[in-house]
Amino acid sequence: MSEDQNQYKKLIEAIELNEIELLSLNCNQNKDFPHEKRENLSLALKNNIVTTAIEGMELHVQIEFGVIAYDEKNTETSANSEDKENIHEENILFRIDFSLMLNYVFDLENVEDIAFVFDKEIDTFVNNNVPINAWPYARETISSITTRMGFPALIIPTYKNLQFI
Repeated sequence: MSEDQNQYKKLIEAIELNEIELLSLNCNQNKDFPHEKRENLSLALKNNIVTTAIEGMELHVQIEFGVIAYDEKNTETSANSEDKENIHEENILFRIDFSLMLNYVFDLENVEDIAFVFDKEIDTFVNNNVPINAWPYARETISSITTRMGFPALIIPTYKNLQFI
């Protein structure tokens, strides 16, 4: 095992998810969306790390999620496109946007500056592990909100991190 791998293993063994907070939630439904177009909708799902902060022995990471259910037939973008900003409002049935704060704690002794000692490892952890840790909460939020909007529960797919392949 390389020195980098040992350092990352040390970080993974020392970090625990302490709590998850819902920071913001916004959902909008297009009441004018035609009922006949509701059968074959496409979904755009995104997530993005917004902020990362270390305070003493704690790591705070804000991640935001967005879901758009839309009629792809009348849209200039495809379901595989990363750019969902081209979707016209009249083609959107609903939109859900929310932000979560994941708070982690470190169980490390004799480490005064975690950000300095584990700089690369924390970046790797945030990019690879935080979306995986947040995903079950995102799935539950999306499922719950869609039912509250009057739709069947929307179950988003599992998160697949292909960074390690």
